[in-house]
Amino acid sequence: MPASGYLAGQTYNFTVTLSGTGRKGFQASPQNQAGDQLGTLTAGTGNKLVGFNNKYVTHSAAQNTQTATWNFQWTAPAVPGTGNVTMYIAGVISQPNVRLSSLLLNENFSVGISETQAGISRIYPNPGSASVYLDLDLNKPGVVKAEIYTLSGRYTGAGIEQTNGSGSSNLVLNHQLPQGTYILRIYTPDGLANRKIVVL
Repeated sequence: MPASGYLAGQTYNFTVTLSGTGRKGFQASPQNQAGDQLGTLTAGTGNKLVGFNNKYVTHSAAQNTQTATWNFQWTAPAVPGTGNVTMYIAGVISQPNVRLSSLLLNENFSVGISETQAGISRIYPNPGSASVYLDLDLNKPGVVKAEIYTLSGRYTGAGIEQTNGSGSSNLVLNHQLPQGTYILRIYTPDGLANRKIVVL
């Protein structure tokens, strides 16, 4: 997993290694704070998927070697804006010696094309207060969507979606967010762009 965070729809490799005397096994699951599964797991050699909708990846059979290693893959949710994901991992060496750990996976919001390539002429005011204005110059007609996320990747509930023709148009996103810094994510028929905005 890159330090910059995961990208929507990308697949990442994970390795679990346990060392010590006794039989060994593991279980892992990517979840949000509510316990919902996020993304898709793919089992590797020596492990399998279990649980409702394959929520967990676990060992196929306990290993009795000094060091046991398992590999599996996680594919991030396809739609951007999921936010942080926690990979919960439990390792067992000769029960009841259970080792619990978790890995926080941050979403990378720095990706996207330039605002000009996405057909965005101007975003203002920034800093601003209760409204964000977008001047557009689209190459293609279609749906334009603007959403505001926290820096940790949580959708704030502030968003707008409308259909725009090609050429010049505009969009106004009204919100009631507290002061702070946010990510404005803009989807246009020409592409996806991100901009940090400051609410005063």
